[in-house]
Amino acid sequence: MQDQQHNIIYANGYMNTFENKSLDAENLSIEFSREAFLQLTEGSNDTMKRFADRLMAGGPVVMGIQSLPANATIQRVIQDIIQCNFTGHLKKLFLLSKSIELLVLQADAWHQAFQFRERQQYKRDDVERIHYAREYLINNIEMPPSLSELSRIVGINEFKLKKKFKEEFNTTVFGYLADYRLGMARSFLEEGNKSVGDIAYELGYSSPQHFSAVFRKKFGVAPSELKK
Repeated sequence: MQDQQHNIIYANGYMNTFENKSLDAENLSIEFSREAFLQLTEGSNDTMKRFADRLMAGGPVVMGIQSLPANATIQRVIQDIIQCNFTGHLKKLFLLSKSIELLVLQADAWHQAFQFRERQQYKRDDVERIHYAREYLINNIEMPPSLSELSRIVGINEFKLKKKFKEEFNTTVFGYLADYRLGMARSFLEEGNKSVGDIAYELGYSSPQHFSAVFRKKFGVAPSELKK
């Protein structure tokens, strides 16, 4: 935990060691009993529910390995607690209300943080699926799947597949496949080891004539001319 950060921790008896990197340091801890915490957080957001479930399982629980920065609202409530001028029963009520307010702010901050991390993870997952789709197309270039088949194979719906593929590779799914095929065809022709017909069928074209027409449109020359 670094300066100006907060966390929520449960432990049934524990020892902590703090190493300060400056001569002056302040730490504010507010403790709820297990029963009071569960009662206060019952029916709150999913993040607090998961925390409570882990708490009920019996082990020590930390809301997050990396603590969150304390925003201005959280810091204001902390200052209200530190600078409390009430005495007696009013002080107890004030500190209880502020402690609950602080818990609410923490619960909301952690919930937002986990939602953001989940969205980022979904994005990374989507990118991995898109790259897998590209690899699958290349590995099955002779008989490529349909768009619906490819979406099922990589586990992403057609709309997202088309959208994310275009974002990642700046072309459509089959636009990429067409360009990749023609690039391979040109390499084969320049190597000179295969006939035009062999290349056409190996790369999944319906006929050498179709291959020649597509190749000429792309490169401005017929495959037979390039082979020479």
